[in-house]
Amino acid sequence: MAAVSPTVGELFKAKAIARHRYSSEFIANPESSSSLKREAVRTAILLAQAQRV
Repeated sequence: MAAVSPTVGELFKAKAIARHRYSSEFIANPESSSSLKREAVRTAILLAQAQRV
């Protein structure tokens, strides 16, 4: 089975999370709830988009 390449959106999310310390800490924490992780990703994406402008 061939490996599937990530989409541009997935790469953008990964880069945004890696640059945002708060989000990466919550994503890595196994005790964080899924809703907390989702909001951490959303925050990282919103901040990354604001910096591009």
